[in-house]
Amino acid sequence: MIISNTNINHEVSNQTQSIFSIDKTVKNDKFFIATGSIDGNIKIWTRKTVSNYELVKTIKRHNGSITIIRFSKSGRYFASGADDGKLSLFKVTDECEFDFLYNLKQSSDITSLDFINDDFIVTGNLDGKTNVIDIYNHKRLHEFKDHTKSILNVKSVDNETFLTFSEGEIFLYKQSYKDNERYFSLFKQKFYKIDEDTSGMNNKISVQGNYIALGLQYNNNRHTVDVLDQNLNLLYSLVGHKLPVEVVSFNDNVFLSDKNEEFSVIACASQDTSISFWSTINPKPFLLIKDFTLDPILDMFWYKNTLVCASYDGVVKVVEFDNDELNCNYVKNKQNQLNLTKENILLEKEFFKDKIDEPNKVKEEKTEMVEEDKKTESNKSKVRKITPVSISKDNKKIDGKTKVRINNENFDSKVYTKTIDVNRMKYQMKYENDQICIFVNNILLYKLHINSRYPNVVYNNKYMIIYDDYVRIYYIINGMLVYPYIHINVTYIDLRDNRLLLADKTTIKIINLLNMEVLLETSIPEYKENISNVYFDEKYILHVKYKDELVLIYHKKFWIPINNLTIKNSIENDSLLSNNNDNDNTLEHLESLYNIYIITNDVDNVFGVGMKMVGMCARVDDINVILEVKLVKLIEYLISKDCKSYVHELLKRLNEVKNSHGFIDRILNMLK
Repeated sequence: MIISNTNINHEVSNQTQSIFSIDKTVKNDKFFIATGSIDGNIKIWTRKTVSNYELVKTIKRHNGSITIIRFSKSGRYFASGADDGKLSLFKVTDECEFDFLYNLKQSSDITSLDFINDDFIVTGNLDGKTNVIDIYNHKRLHEFKDHTKSILNVKSVDNETFLTFSEGEIFLYKQSYKDNERYFSLFKQKFYKIDEDTSGMNNKISVQGNYIALGLQYNNNRHTVDVLDQNLNLLYSLVGHKLPVEVVSFNDNVFLSDKNEEFSVIACASQDTSISFWSTINPKPFLLIKDFTLDPILDMFWYKNTLVCASYDGVVKVVEFDNDELNCNYVKNKQNQLNLTKENILLEKEFFKDKIDEPNKVKEEKTEMVEEDKKTESNKSKVRKITPVSISKDNKKIDGKTKVRINNENFDSKVYTKTIDVNRMKYQMKYENDQICIFVNNILLYKLHINSRYPNVVYNNKYMIIYDDYVRIYYIINGMLVYPYIHINVTYIDLRDNRLLLADKTTIKIINLLNMEVLLETSIPEYKENISNVYFDEKYILHVKYKDELVLIYHKKFWIPINNLTIKNSIENDSLLSNNNDNDNTLEHLESLYNIYIITNDVDNVFGVGMKMVGMCARVDDINVILEVKLVKLIEYLISKDCKSYVHELLKRLNEVKNSHGFIDRILNMLK
C-alpha cells in the first residue's frame, strides 16, 4: 500500500484553494482527472505517475465556487455546477478536449449532479428542487419539488433510476414511458434521522449494483454508514467513526478472496479526518487511518485499486493498494448482489465493544495485508506512521507565536482555555500550538487547525467560527463543518445566537447561520479615526467603535452616534431611569437613552424617558420649544406602538405645568 500527496492543486496569489469536487475519465488509454475549486476554476490533469500529474487545461465558466463536477460513465460528457446557480455542459473529445455546449440557469445554488447514461443530467439545488435535464434537447424535462430542505446528493442508480437525498429524506425516482416519451416520477421515499448536515461534501451516496451506501446516518446515537437495497430497506450499518461520515465510495469492482468469497470494498471518509476501508465479508474495517487529512475530505473516487481523495485543505491524496495486499482478485463480471455476512447484519451487537477510537491504529483483527506490512521491509508506507503535513505557507510563523483574537479580545499568550456549556455538558476549549482542541471530561473530542498567524475566533454554545485564510463555520458539539469555506476578507467577526457578523474596514454583512441568508449588508460610515471594533451587543444592536471612543449604532439604515457611558449604563442596567438622581438626566442624556430604547423596542423605558422630560418641565413650571419638539417625537412613537395609556399619563402630568394647555390640546388632536 502506498499513500502519497499528488501535485494537483488550485492556487490564487500563491494561496492554496479548497478543492470541492473531483472526478476521473479514461480517453484513449489515458487517465484524466478533473478538479473544481472554490476559485471558480475547473482544471483537467493527466497522470504521469500515481502522484504526479500534468495540468492540460483550465476551464472558467462560472462566477462562483465550483460545487460539483462529473463525467458521464461513457466519458462523452462533462458537467459542472456552482454556487452561481449555473449548470455547464461540455462534450469531451477522444483527445480530451472540452467543447462547451451550453449553460442552464437553475433556481438556486447547485449542490450535486449526476448523469443517467448519456441522456439526462439530474441536478440537486440548495432550495430543495431536483431538475432532470434532457441533454440532447437542451431543456428541463422535470422540476421536482418533493424535498422540503436543500438537496445534499443526487445519484444515478441504473439506466432508469436515480436517488435524491436531503436532510432526513431519501427519494427514489424511476423512468417510465407514456406515448413513446420518457419521463420520471417519484417511485419510493423513506425518512431517516441523520446528523446535522454540512453542505458542500459530495458522494454522500455510493451505489454498486442494487445496493446503496448512505452517509450522514445516525442510528442509536452512533454515526453510521447505512447500506440499503434498491427498495430503500436497511440491510446493515458500518459503525465506528466518532463524527459523521460525509463521503462514501464503493470500489467499482467485485473481488474474490482466497476462500473464493466474492466481496466489495467501500471507503468511508469522516468529519474526524479519518478514513476507513471495509469489505462486505467482514463486520469490521480492515484498515483505518486517523488524521488522514488536515481538513475533511470533500469528494473521492476509486480507479481500479487506487482511491483518490480531495479535501478542504486543497490537497489531493491517493491510497494505492495492490491485489496481494487486498488478498483478492477481480471478478470479471460485476454482480448485482453484495455478499453480506451474518456479522454484518448483526453488526451493532458485535462492533460496539471494539469501537475505533485510537489514533492511527488498525483494529486487532488485522487482515493479511496488515500482517504483510510487518514482515515486508520494502513496504515503506506504514499506515500508523502517517503524519499529515500542512501545505499552507502561513503556517511558518515569523515570531514563533500566533496572535489570536477570541470573542473580540486580543490574546497573545501561548495557551487559552475556556469552559463552555453545550447541551448541559461542560466542554473545555483549549487553544495552543495553532490548534483549537475541544475536550469532554478531559477526553479529546476533536481538534481544528489554524492556518494563519493572526486568526480570529468567535464561539457560542452552538457554533465555532474560525477566520484564518477563510471563514470556517463548525458545530461546536462535534466539530462538523456546517457550510463550505467562505472566501472573504474579514477584519472583524462576531457571533450572537444564529447571527454571524462579518466586517472589513468598509462593509458589514450579517448572516443567518440557519439558512445562510444575508440579513443585512451595509457600509460603515467614514470617520477621521480608525475603527477599533465592530460587534453585536446582548440586544442585537450593531455597534461600530472608533479609536477616539466614538460609538455608532445602526438603526433603520442610519448610523446614530451614542456616548459610550450611556450605552454601557443603558445596556448593563435597564433600570437606569428609575434612579432618582435627576441631575444626571440632562436633555442630551435623555435623548441618547430614547434613541437606544426605540432601537430595542423598549416601550416601557421610552415612557420612562418621557416622564423624565415632563419632570424637567415641572421643575421650571414651563415647557420650552426644545422640550416640546422632543416630547412630540416621543409621543408619536408611543402612539405608533398603540400605547395611548402611556400618552394619557404624560398629559396628566403635563397638565400641572404652566402654559402647557396648548400643547396638550395638540396631542389630544393627534389621538383622535
